[in-house]
Amino acid sequence: MKASLFFLVLASLVSPVIATAANEAGEVRTVTLRNGLRIVLAPDSAAATADVTVWYLAGTRYEREGLSGITHLCERLMFRGSKTYGPGEHLRLLHAEGATVSTFTTADFSSFYQTLPPAAIDLALSLEADRMGSLVLRQADLDAERAVAHEENRRLAASSQVIVGMQQLLGAAFRGGPYALPPVGRDADLARITLQDAKAYWSGRYGPNNAVLTVVGRFDPDRTLAAARKAFEPIPRRRVPPAPARNAAGQPAARFVTRPFAGTSPTLLAGWRALADGDPDAPAVEVLARLLAGGPGARLSRALGGKDGSEAYVVQGGVDARQEAGLLYAFAVFPPGADSARVQSAVRSEAARLATEAVTPEALARAERQVESTTLFLMQGSRGKARALGAGWVLAGDPRAIEGRLARLRGLTPADVQRVAARVLDADRLVLVWMPATGAPANAEGEGRP
Repeated sequence: MKASLFFLVLASLVSPVIATAANEAGEVRTVTLRNGLRIVLAPDSAAATADVTVWYLAGTRYEREGLSGITHLCERLMFRGSKTYGPGEHLRLLHAEGATVSTFTTADFSSFYQTLPPAAIDLALSLEADRMGSLVLRQADLDAERAVAHEENRRLAASSQVIVGMQQLLGAAFRGGPYALPPVGRDADLARITLQDAKAYWSGRYGPNNAVLTVVGRFDPDRTLAAARKAFEPIPRRRVPPAPARNAAGQPAARFVTRPFAGTSPTLLAGWRALADGDPDAPAVEVLARLLAGGPGARLSRALGGKDGSEAYVVQGGVDARQEAGLLYAFAVFPPGADSARVQSAVRSEAARLATEAVTPEALARAERQVESTTLFLMQGSRGKARALGAGWVLAGDPRAIEGRLARLRGLTPADVQRVAARVLDADRLVLVWMPATGAPANAEGEGRP
């Protein structure tokens, strides 16, 4: 599971039938079709490719209790064929055109994308519209994808201590809520999902009025809009059920979790429940992550990196941004025999310093440059721009949200960062996951205080 990268959906379009807006600065045009499908067109004459992506408000925060993983199953079933195209044809036809095709699911949305030569845009629109309107769901396909999901869970459980630890950290930070769940789902829930469950979930969450279509890169916007209308507008609007009535962020966090892990390098993960992705202070949280654990010069790297090499091998951190609440996290991997108490004390001490002492202008400028350069790098190319526009719409209600985010980042002061640190890096928000190395598989798990 990858930390989210500033995902963005325009909610307030003017007309209930058709609304169009243009932004001259970025040539971004937004349109809403009669069936509720929202379209973002961002042509770029300098691009070599185009990117066609459909974003659905479908993720773990929309799954009913006991049906975790149903979004991931539907994500895979979307490639199993529709009334017009047979199983696997979506991939086969687009690969034949030289396209890169993939999908990913987060807690807040699912995204289906294809980056391709401009001449293949109409084909991609036709394929996406066909599975939006007439996906065929079969019991045999559900059983096959369920088996794949079980295997994915098995592999995740045996993967690196950081991956396993991050899931433990999310589970503790957001316990009892859907944000605590892995996108793949729990094995017990996967086993109970029926074909009727899958059909109902697909019908409610994968319709045009619960989706955003982004087209980015080299294309003619008028011609492409006409092709999109032809492909998607005949699909009827569908009823979208309300999200389950539960807090996505769950209950107050568990403070400390011990999860032994096979291997020789003990690992500590620390996390603080942070702000919603659209919060005006969200850029300051990203800066805090850089200051705390964003490289060799970061606070934790200095505090835990002994000159003789006896301390942390690796110290890294970041922000897992989500619609209702995020997670600022850091992790460190140590040599055998590391002192758990000392490590935990260092984490608490450095977090408290950020909340009580203003950072220097030089340190702030360095962290801002790191965040900005990473953001701009991730926006390169048709795929990167599509990711920013689409995720901005689905998470912040604005396809251009990233621009405002960068402007707020550039305007931060040391006082802003200290204020947000006091808000986020509170001791009561801290979750620690300690993973002692056992050298042998271990499934013991405990919860309590250190």
